[in-house]
Amino acid sequence: MTKAVVAIGSWSPPDSQLYDNAGRAGALDELLAAGVKAEICATLIDENGAVVGSVAERALAVSTEQLRGIPEVIAVAGGPSKTGAVAAALRSGIIDSLVTDAALARRLLETTG
Repeated sequence: MTKAVVAIGSWSPPDSQLYDNAGRAGALDELLAAGVKAEICATLIDENGAVVGSVAERALAVSTEQLRGIPEVIAVAGGPSKTGAVAAALRSGIIDSLVTDAALARRLLETTG
């Protein structure tokens, strides 16, 4: 695999199926306490871009190691609720390119200046 297109899920505010499933599995409080702000596939990321953990063992998803081995990872996310999650994902170094809307791009530029 040379390219992957992935979505970025937000945990603050929640805009993610993984977030909802973590709640149903009883793992949500532990993950929030660990600082999870975003997810890419089954990789959980804190606001600084550090990988907090993975739920790959509980899901059919690409692992963090597999993502890092793909030469070009293109992330897709948009809307006002995704700003923090996208910033965290960019800090993680996992993604190479971002497809987003102009308003989110402006917010990212303003916050990272």
